[in-house]
Amino acid sequence: MPVPVKMVKEMGADIVVAVNLYGKMFPYKREYLKKQELSLISVTRITYQMLIESLASENTKEADIVINPKIWEGEFNIFKNLINNQETTIEDGERAARDVIPAIKKLLY
Repeated sequence: MPVPVKMVKEMGADIVVAVNLYGKMFPYKREYLKKQELSLISVTRITYQMLIESLASENTKEADIVINPKIWEGEFNIFKNLINNQETTIEDGERAARDVIPAIKKLLY
């Protein structure tokens, strides 16, 4: 479960602020596909990426607030991206969180 919103609600959360790391990272756009040599491995990766992105999108529908930080594109492994681009990733996450602060305050007051 990429973004377990339903599970958190079932545990009793009144307000759910979800962080979707998968919403904007996967490079399966046409430009990316044109650059790829389509092999069994690359097709499997792209299919997996599309599945995870779709699941994450569906999971966040029940959240009260969704934070969608922009994750660096170009690598398949999200954790590798987070480690290799740690400073940028943290800044992008902070920026995305700041963008939803007004909506969070509105929910709380």
